[in-house]
Amino acid sequence: MKTKFAASSGVATMVDMGLFALISKITTIPVEFINIFSSLVGMIINFVLQKKFIFELNRKVSTAFILSLLVSFGGIFISTSIIYGLKRFELFQL
Repeated sequence: MKTKFAASSGVATMVDMGLFALISKITTIPVEFINIFSSLVGMIINFVLQKKFIFELNRKVSTAFILSLLVSFGGIFISTSIIYGLKRFELFQL
């Protein structure tokens, strides 16, 4: 179970980071918006993989997804805030 959980989270993280890197290289969209988008895509992938391979839902899928989304918003807010703060330093300018 732990291996499946780690694998699904790893896949979602790789998609999140890869999408972030790709979009930031090919567009001029601010990185904060790219982070929000790539994080949401990674969260959706993680939810789907864990629903299919790890957890048995005891409630409706829509309810579980909304709860997962609410928890994920906390992490997305923190990571976007960090990116915004780091962008203010010349060392981290793209």
